[in-house]
Amino acid sequence: MGLADRSLKEHYLTRLYHRTTIKEQSFAIKKALEQLHVSANESIFVGDHPENDVKAAQHIGMTGVWKKDVQWGNAEADFIIDDLTELPNIVEKLNELNW
Repeated sequence: MGLADRSLKEHYLTRLYHRTTIKEQSFAIKKALEQLHVSANESIFVGDHPENDVKAAQHIGMTGVWKKDVQWGNAEADFIIDDLTELPNIVEKLNELNW
């Protein structure tokens, strides 16, 4: 399975498993990854909430990408994007790093 395929699955996971706390979100993401037979360290999670999305994903070893949202001032993420069209560039960078 290619990295682009995994990215699409992560988009699916984001929509499917929306939780309210880091612990709940991390648990839901981990379970979904298990069902998809995808490891966290080879996955990307894109979210608009700095805590419930990005930190939850990073907590289980995923690359956390924050999609900027005017509701939040800033986020500690592996990557920060303004638009989802920036994702292919991130995937390319990760591939160059032998991620």
